[in-house]
Order: sequence, then structure tokens, then C-alpha cells
Amino acid sequence: MKTVSPALTPMQDQQLGEIETHVQSLFHEKAEQWARSTGFVQRASKISGSAFAQALVFGFLNQPEASYTDLQQTMELQRVHVSPQAIEERMTPQAAALMGRLLEEMVAMVVSGQECHIPVLESFNGVYLQDGTVLTLPDEFAGLLAWLGCETGGEAGLRVQLRINWSNGKLTGPWLQDARASENTGRQLSKTRHCLREHSM
Repeated sequence: MKTVSPALTPMQDQQLGEIETHVQSLFHEKAEQWARSTGFVQRASKISGSAFAQALVFGFLNQPEASYTDLQQTMELQRVHVSPQAIEERMTPQAAALMGRLLEEMVAMVVSGQECHIPVLESFNGVYLQDGTVLTLPDEFAGLLAWLGCETGGEAGLRVQLRINWSNGKLTGPWLQDARASENTGRQLSKTRHCLREHSM
């Protein structure tokens, strides 16, 4: 019989169980599905979508400045035996698309459904909070960003935005914008969702 932690209510314990089940699905079945749909996996390979996603997330979580050797050791814990060079070669636009799908699902899982029951908010159809941050990218991304329609000017960069409706807990995003665009525009780059795969072809 499952024991409820004394620090959690039965409902919270149930929610944690649901989150655990969902995370397991994200890093296994879903990661394999997205690896195929993004083109990250096109034939049999030791570095599956699941192994790659777990190595990056847990490897960088443990060590933010992880090297390819560090990531290789994280893969070894999954009994995936490859060289650091093999991992480096898999850092492709398709890999970015795979991790982007994982990010979208993970953020939605954490935030969606957390309703804010404040009487004054209930008189509105929706109360939205939107925020974003600018990520500076290596200069070699400038060509890709220009292809996406970003006016990079100097440094290569993207703005990542999220919007949440506090009335029902529903999340929109994350989406990418031109780093120089106003945060208030909320304009999403038209090619974002499929651009990485197309650009690599």
C-alpha cells in the first residue's frame, strides 16, 4: 500500500504521482515519438531520442557547464556506450527541435491547471500574465535567425515568451520572437515550429 508523505495532503500526493507518470512518458515514449517526427532519429542508433533527452536534461541539471565527456558519462548511466564525439555530432537542428517539443510539454505540464481562485478575477473572462527573456546566442546562429526573419543587428539572439491565464491556469507558449521586437507585440516567428528541420535539409 502506498504511504502518503506526512508533508503532503492526499490530493497533493496524487498530483505528484500523476506528474511522475507524465515525466516518465515524456522521457521515454514521447521522446522516441518526437525523435522520429523531428528527424533526429532516421535509422537505428545507440543514441535514441529518450537517451539523448535524458542525457541533456539531467546532465546539465547536474552540471550546467557540462562537457561532451560529462554528457557521455550521463549516457553511460543509461547503459548507452558512445564517445563524446558521437554526442557532439548529434547536436543538430533536429536535436534542437526534439528538445523544443520536450520543453513545451514540460512547461505546460507544470503550469497548466493551476487555477487562481481570487474573487476579483472571476468577473473577467481571463486575466493574463505574459513575460519573456532574451537569450544571446553564438554568432554562428545569425544566419539561421536571419532565415527565420529576425533582424539580429549585432549579436544573435531570440526572445522566449510565455503567457498564462490566471483564471484557468492555461498556458500559451513558450514561443520565440525576434530579440529586438517589443515584448508587447507577442508576435511569434512564423517559421518557428518547423524551421529547424527545414533549414537542415
